Amino acid sequence: MIDLTPNICRIKGLLTVGDDPSLAYAALECRLAIEAIVYDRLLSAYSHLSNKEIKHYQPGPLIRDLVHLVGEGPFEGATISIRSTLFDPADPPKTLEDYEAMDLALFGTQTGIDSRKVSSLWNALSRLSLHVDVPASNSDLIEFFGDSTAVRLKVGEALAEIVRISEGNAVFGGIGPDVVFSCSCGTEVRRKSEFLRCGQIIFCPNLNCEESFKVKKYEDTFNFPSRTGTLKCKGCDHLLVIPTRRFENIPRDKQLVEECKTCHTKHNIGWRTDLLSHQKVNEPPVIKQ
Repeated sequence: MIDLTPNICRIKGLLTVGDDPSLAYAALECRLAIEAIVYDRLLSAYSHLSNKEIKHYQPGPLIRDLVHLVGEGPFEGATISIRSTLFDPADPPKTLEDYEAMDLALFGTQTGIDSRKVSSLWNALSRLSLHVDVPASNSDLIEFFGDSTAVRLKVGEALAEIVRISEGNAVFGGIGPDVVFSCSCGTEVRRKSEFLRCGQIIFCPNLNCEESFKVKKYEDTFNFPSRTGTLKCKGCDHLLVIPTRRFENIPRDKQLVEECKTCHTKHNIGWRTDLLSHQKVNEPPVIKQ
């Protein structure tokens, strides 16, 4: 877990100074701290997702993305305790009362995060202090700083939330059954089974790998077929198997060059849209396969 003490000290110092520039910098420090808090939880979630699956990076939308992908685990308040001595494997605890009667030592506490609250604070700090208001007429003045009273109140509110979150001493990332398989590049792909959906597209966590997989489930078993396209080599009829993401990432004005590993013939692959001569007005274009 990240140490927020330096941020908290800077914010308090800027509030003590209290002039308009100091309040603006305090608001900026609060926003940076909120981003760091949420990104710290993102780090804990990366064991169960790929960076390629993240669609937003603002704190509120990012939290919603992560909850959708890995559940509430990284953002729930949680405490984990461990037993100081091993129990007898031949006579393990059988009931909740047995576990509660154990001599447990606190391992760590994860402070809960309210996505709506941190998102609201992050946006309000920017709105109140980090933008110059657009003038409505030629009689308006350009004001560099927002209302000092409103900024101070919002910074104080954000600081209280940052201090509360900093009181935790661990980030767990959630607990639950995992599904694990290996990508062709050798990287382990791990997902929480509770949040897998049929038809969902997941990615290899290796940032240099282009593999992606479509989630399928047969009864209680998950399968992850690789998403690929095939191309028959024009030189030797060998079948080239190409990751689908490589096709998807071709810019519309560029071409992908694929070389056959058998005969080394090069193939240019690109997007092409042909409009048929008999196409009627207001009809969508026909894409030739």
